[in-house]
Amino acid sequence: MRKLLLILLAFAFFTACENTPEKNNGKETIEEVIEKDPNIFGKEIVLDKVADSRRLPSLMETTNTLGIKLIGKVNDVCQASGCWLDMDLGDNQYIHVTFKDENFVVPKNIAGKTIVIDGIAKKELVSVEMQKKAAKSEGLSQKEIDAIASPKTEYYFEATGIIIK
Repeated sequence: MRKLLLILLAFAFFTACENTPEKNNGKETIEEVIEKDPNIFGKEIVLDKVADSRRLPSLMETTNTLGIKLIGKVNDVCQASGCWLDMDLGDNQYIHVTFKDENFVVPKNIAGKTIVIDGIAKKELVSVEMQKKAAKSEGLSQKEIDAIASPKTEYYFEATGIIIK
């Protein structure tokens, strides 16, 4: 009887500790990702339901705010401290990514790399007047400033976590 009880306890222990993909709904945990790639910043990201960054404009057609995970290429990174980055949206558009509560920064040499970000995307319509003001402060020519004739949609993202591939 005692042997049977010990066998049952051992069986229960080993099956309870088992962490197979089936038991984890096929989602990759942060620990599994870290084992493969230590380039993780911010909070844990479970790699499920990740959208291609180029789909963001169509996903936000009817909303100005969206909680989402995106995968895409980095265009540019803050060279002072890695405190922001720009991710490619295609069609000469990008999404400006900052980090929630400035809790983390990223390496300054990740332009061109693929990343996964998790957080809140926001869309904003920038008026012609504001675009012209920004163009003037950037030192664009009067001809370039005068060419601005319609409002422009800009995208922003507050990331709570980032994985650099």
